[in-house]
Amino acid sequence: IEEVKLNISAFDENGKFFSGVTADDLVIMEDGRLHQATSVRRIPANVLIVLDTGGEMRRAKRIDQTRDTAKNLVNAFHKEDSVAIIQYNDKVEIIAEWTENKAEIHNILNKRLNFGKRSLFYDAVESATEFLQKTPLENRHLVLITDGTDSFNKTDQRALMIRNLLASNISVH
Repeated sequence: IEEVKLNISAFDENGKFFSGVTADDLVIMEDGRLHQATSVRRIPANVLIVLDTGGEMRRAKRIDQTRDTAKNLVNAFHKEDSVAIIQYNDKVEIIAEWTENKAEIHNILNKRLNFGKRSLFYDAVESATEFLQKTPLENRHLVLITDGTDSFNKTDQRALMIRNLLASNISVH
């Protein structure tokens, strides 16, 4: 017998998240063979949010919008989900280590976000990948709140960053 972990998301007909999935609701097909799930369990999410606070495109993005987007996301998490936050601009900075405390995250978002002149997107994703790989947690997610602009646009660094992220088994949003 082999246990295989599959990530699933279920939504009702109105597009709302549905948490009542049972093993009977799932059909798994592998190499043309049907398999029946024997159990379903929710594993708390470990979500690293990476916030772009670089200032090159200030007309297109506002720090308040970035903050509000992150807060809305955190509010949608279950109470047992853990969150950490990285912001990047002229530098990459971990502003919140892993916590389940939503009030603490909101406080950090209110007080610690700041704009910079540059955007180190590739460095931020590399740091986020390393941060998540050091964490011996299951159900790891990386959420990028960004315009995707990197001030230096080094194509060799971009290719390496993407390759490392793809090899990490981290769900990216």
